[in-house]
Amino acid sequence: MNSPLHPLTPEELAGQLAVLSGTLLKLKAWDEAEPLLRECLEIREKSQPDDWRTFNTQSLLGGALLGRKKFADARSEEHTSELQSRLHLVCRLLLE
Repeated sequence: MNSPLHPLTPEELAGQLAVLSGTLLKLKAWDEAEPLLRECLEIREKSQPDDWRTFNTQSLLGGALLGRKKFADARSEEHTSELQSRLHLVCRLLLE
């Protein structure tokens, strides 16, 4: 349990940002979700670069950008996510 004496770890903060962002996306509050998802993604790319949650956050950010009609930015996020997912799969297969 966290308290003022025990702040959230970066991973816990990213998890909370993802949950809140998911709710905002369901409400179609694209403008509010985008900065939270960007912060979440920044944390996850540093602390969990190959974790599925990082790729999921990229996808959610792409959805927020589509909702805001930032199509070029959304395409860029989608393309990056696809490439990283494929690279991750290839690396796992090579290591097995």
